[in-house]
Amino acid sequence: MGKTSLSLGLVSALKGRGVNVGFMKPVGQQHVSVQGVDKQTGQPVKLQVDKDCRLFNEFFSLGANYSHMSPVVMRAGQTKRILDGGKESMAGKLLKDIQGAYQCLLGDHDFIVCEGTGHVGVGAIGGVSNATVAARLGSDVVLVSEGGLGSAFDEIYLNRQACTMAGANVVGVVLNKVIPEKRDMIEQYFKLALRDWGIPLLGCIPFDNELERKANFDVEKLFRTEMHPTHRKTHLFDHPVGITIASGTLREFETALENNVLHKQAIVVNESRTDIIDCLCRGHHPGNLVIVLGAHNRKSMGPLELLFSKCPSLYLPESGEHAAAAVVSSFQGHVAKFNEFDVARTKRATEVIARNIHLDEIMRACHP
Repeated sequence: MGKTSLSLGLVSALKGRGVNVGFMKPVGQQHVSVQGVDKQTGQPVKLQVDKDCRLFNEFFSLGANYSHMSPVVMRAGQTKRILDGGKESMAGKLLKDIQGAYQCLLGDHDFIVCEGTGHVGVGAIGGVSNATVAARLGSDVVLVSEGGLGSAFDEIYLNRQACTMAGANVVGVVLNKVIPEKRDMIEQYFKLALRDWGIPLLGCIPFDNELERKANFDVEKLFRTEMHPTHRKTHLFDHPVGITIASGTLREFETALENNVLHKQAIVVNESRTDIIDCLCRGHHPGNLVIVLGAHNRKSMGPLELLFSKCPSLYLPESGEHAAAAVVSSFQGHVAKFNEFDVARTKRATEVIARNIHLDEIMRACHP
């Protein structure tokens, strides 16, 4: 959808205006461990918070209390515990915690950006859907959908209905990942489609190829392995523009390198292709990430050891006829989340979003 990228852009744009802005993820799912403060004792303690809260707190140097930014994290099995404990009473406690955290943030900031989790109905089985939370907080809602016309409007329609049922106030819509060539047309007709509801289109974000590119850091996490320490220092946040399998002849491979066909591509090669590995060891690799597939759960000696010392490389204990195709499929299907470590990609997201939202309208809509 683009909730995190929109939130990044909003916080950045508001800070650029000198607004004292805070961030909150009322109900989180994917969590990380951070250093926080115990609400009862005030003592330092390790907290499990939504990963986006760590991203915003560190990237923007917000200095916020993590307990307020991420009051509820739905860990595995949490829904069952809510239902076992009596949904009404358990959900009531969670909503109370969320409301208390929100009020604390309001006391310290002039504007709070709250990021939902998934579509507006997520969390409904536990009584804490995004729509219910927004209604309880009295927080205005901006709906986000990926660019398009009919399908995007249908998605917005369903989410708006859920908000209406919960009593949450929808003030506008933002479209994300709109095909640049269709942007003017989609913006024109989406405004017409929203006219009957009396709400504005608050942003139309063009699709940006660079934001889709995962870093080597993300590839490491995807395949649960690491590059040589030397290359982790210098190439961890390189962004491959695509991925290709080195399966042809050596001459074909050399020609592709010479003609820059493989420029910045991740290259998948089987450890048996010693001819290609030797070519890469000779230095014919313009910043490529090399993913080596083998039959063992370790790096082989000889040519591979040299390869790993000379260029950014990952070793995967994968073999078989379809191993390379499976690696390519996993690489292409993986959507990298924004994080505070890949500063260049996260910074670009803030800039792209901030340039393409109607900030004045958003501020007026959320402060009638």
